[in-house]
Amino acid sequence: MASIQNSFKKLEKRIRSWKDALPGYSDEEFARQPEPGKWSVGQLYAHLTLGTENFHINHIQRCLNGIKAEKGGEKTFPGKISFFFGGFPPKRISVPPSDTYTPKQPDKAQMFAALDRLSASMEKLAEIVIHSDETIKTQHPALGYLNAKEWYLLIVMHFAHHEAQRKRLNKFLGKK
Repeated sequence: MASIQNSFKKLEKRIRSWKDALPGYSDEEFARQPEPGKWSVGQLYAHLTLGTENFHINHIQRCLNGIKAEKGGEKTFPGKISFFFGGFPPKRISVPPSDTYTPKQPDKAQMFAALDRLSASMEKLAEIVIHSDETIKTQHPALGYLNAKEWYLLIVMHFAHHEAQRKRLNKFLGKK
């Protein structure tokens, strides 16, 4: 398993890349959807930042605090494969639009702040997660039971997974 320090460095580099790209989008481009029901660049940013804050980090905290967590539990086969290879297969995952899953359209200032907040949170968590009990886990809907370190690594994999989506959206917007 990758070290937490190396994972934080990778994540910090990815966050910086997403943050550096923000000024290159006009407000209209940031909100333009390739087609109805498909996410805009802004919604993708919101998914990554808010999803990480509200879902992934929530699970890390639950593992660290032992709240709504349990000892043991196994990864599913897709979970084992994802962690063995250190990422997800290059496959598109489509979820039907819904009020609970589809991100609201943010503005760029909100995303600058969210990326800064996320970077600071991940740096603090790296120092704590490294010493966490690896037997305390919570369940991911597709990957099975993960401990705090695995949830942390999952955030890095999640950002990497969405790079392809950002490239597709940039192509749609006529950007490099």
